[in-house]
Amino acid sequence: MGARLFLRIALPLAAALDARTDSNFVICARTDALSVLGRDAAIERAQRYLEAGVDMPFVQGADRIEDLRAICAAVPGPQLANISQAAQVAGASIAEIEEAGAAAVMYSITTILAAAGAVDLALGALKRDGKLSAIDVRLMTVERYNEICGLAAKEAQESRYSTPSRR
Repeated sequence: MGARLFLRIALPLAAALDARTDSNFVICARTDALSVLGRDAAIERAQRYLEAGVDMPFVQGADRIEDLRAICAAVPGPQLANISQAAQVAGASIAEIEEAGAAAVMYSITTILAAAGAVDLALGALKRDGKLSAIDVRLMTVERYNEICGLAAKEAQESRYSTPSRR
């Protein structure tokens, strides 16, 4: 990586590091070099990110477990892995990813695909049957939804600040 390119990358990273006010906030730097320039270039960039002071480099496209293993071995410090259902590593378990050397893993599209699948299932049942009875058992209950959203705590907070006529 040339000096000019490194400066173009390092200066924004330095700005992010300087702006950090919470020591628990992790600065992660991503490189897309693997798919364009190859594994060696991606490893070099990840190493340079660490030299610049980032907490965790992220090599986008390390979708094969052998790529992830090689990158983690060559770049000291914690590594971020990305699990995408579009990639080969999607079948790897968290234990396998951890064994490869990753310190953290993100499932960037998993919840979107799960939600889209549930919407497709519900709308498909409505289109096909005109009702939801065939999939009722697969739907989240309103009670569970309210629990996940923290509705009871929000209602309690709302009641503390509402006027007596609104209670």
